[in-house]
Amino acid sequence: NNPSFEAEIVDSPFDWSVGRSRNATVETVAVPDAPDGQQVLQLEFLDARVALGRIAQILVLGQGNYQLSGLFRGRLISKRGLRWRLTCKDRQRRLLGESEQIRGQVREWTPFVISFDVPSDATCTGQSLELVHDARSASEQLISGTMSFDNIRIERVSAPTE
Repeated sequence: NNPSFEAEIVDSPFDWSVGRSRNATVETVAVPDAPDGQQVLQLEFLDARVALGRIAQILVLGQGNYQLSGLFRGRLISKRGLRWRLTCKDRQRRLLGESEQIRGQVREWTPFVISFDVPSDATCTGQSLELVHDARSASEQLISGTMSFDNIRIERVSAPTE
């Protein structure tokens, strides 16, 4: 839903959910050279310890192989970067896939791709796609700069074979 952030984020069940952050702003902004339309998801970080609010979307994907793709650019100074993470919405929040850390200076729109499998068991009937700051300790919460995202898409690569 709303992969290019063109529609207003209304925090409905299958739309993007954007929680409150400390020392960071998360918003959709107009960008003239955006790859797909005029809006992107932009995160701006103060030079401080950041507690990034939840940025997520609930998914309901059937069993099979998928690819998550998108574009990013910006300048992010941090010991640990941002990651797109896919998990099952079960009690264990099993990890299905995640991106490499996104950080540093990236001047041009740069693609990322995550391949992942949705298992056949009945406990992974719902999934969550989240953008997280991958900090493991208080010292790794220090982050400054901006990062923008666009064209977040999930495509089935292959259906399960019976």
